[in-house]
Amino acid sequence: MKNLLLELRELILNNFSSEQMEAIGKDIDKSYDPSKIAGLSHGMRLRDKKEASRILVEQFGDEINAKKLIVRVIESDNKTIAGKKVYIEGIENFLSKMPHYGFVYNREKGAIDIFNGNKSDLDNWGILKEGETYELAFISIDIAGNSILQEKHSKDDIERVYALFMEHIRSHLDKFNGKIWNWAGDGGLCAFYLDNKAHDAVKSAVSILMGMPVFNSHENDLGEPLNIRLAVDRGNAAYKVDKGNIFSETINWVCHLEKKGTDVNSISISLEVYESLNDYMKSFFFKSGDFENKTAFKFSLEDALGSKQKKKLFGK
Repeated sequence: MKNLLLELRELILNNFSSEQMEAIGKDIDKSYDPSKIAGLSHGMRLRDKKEASRILVEQFGDEINAKKLIVRVIESDNKTIAGKKVYIEGIENFLSKMPHYGFVYNREKGAIDIFNGNKSDLDNWGILKEGETYELAFISIDIAGNSILQEKHSKDDIERVYALFMEHIRSHLDKFNGKIWNWAGDGGLCAFYLDNKAHDAVKSAVSILMGMPVFNSHENDLGEPLNIRLAVDRGNAAYKVDKGNIFSETINWVCHLEKKGTDVNSISISLEVYESLNDYMKSFFFKSGDFENKTAFKFSLEDALGSKQKKKLFGK
């Protein structure tokens, strides 16, 4: 809890006035008086924000009150406190860090819960609210030639290798704060929300694709390689706990691009995603044309490895 409270103190210092800090403290304990705690003369008000944030966090530093304080701060976002509207910059980053310290914010209960799981289990990053619209980046991914593989191999073999493939995906998503939102055995939809979401989605997609030779040689025992397609786009979507009922133009387009406009063992990205990349990452992509009225760019494993090496590794 100590390290989490240091993060909280920084968040409070950067977003609240000393008057707002006092109001939050009084909401927890009506007798809270930061000026008195600071040793100021009667009638004087504590104006130093740094000192006010320190006193607030220390005064409510025991675990029970600390949880109350964290909830009050989180729920102050977009609310009026001490006569002034609060917009908390950095709240999403704070919420995403909470699982690292063993806690998670439960929006339904308005409480702080102990978190003993894996941070990858939080498919909404502990942040997204039901029904709210957010800008996200998405990767659509699937295994090419799935129906043929299903015909050639036993159900048990397919399920075992596909499960390993999903873990391969998850391991590369975790590096860039990505989440699996929908999965149907041979592929699905992955989402990114934090920080440089589009850039992270592309890095994750490249990492997944470039890792396939290792996956095929060390984990895939079907006797033939898995070949995949990926596509990346960014845009708005209304969040729902039931991910299967999340619909948006961005999701529809990226899924169509992956299935109908992307070569095997390649990644397609939209112009919007391409423009979010740094020059180094841009250098790996080239314009592949228009798809459903949007410009697309492409990265292929053949370009990265060379056609001879690609054929050796993937049989195509």
